[in-house]
Amino acid sequence: MVADNLQPPGPPEPVRPDARYVLHFKDEGQDFLRWVLDAEGRVLRSELFQTWLWKGYIVANMRQLLVWKENDDRHPNVHAKPHAYVIRPGDATGNQYPIIHPVVRLEILS
Repeated sequence: MVADNLQPPGPPEPVRPDARYVLHFKDEGQDFLRWVLDAEGRVLRSELFQTWLWKGYIVANMRQLLVWKENDDRHPNVHAKPHAYVIRPGDATGNQYPIIHPVVRLEILS
């Protein structure tokens, strides 16, 4: 018997109107593979799991990730995969914390 909390997730939630980007991470067995971000790089949702943990974090190096995306679109698989750096919600110090899982794709939503 499988516990209820181990069931596969249902259909994805609809995209929020303020969602601008989807950051895709390399699958290394972690509980999140994608973050849905607003225009400022704030995490709105974490997929498949852990929205409760990541919601509200800000991707501090969003501008660098956008430049990487532009270069990677023109020359796929040439550039090293970057890492995201986040700032915790309410952290007045602005300390940035690296996410150890590399970014494999940055999707811009229409």
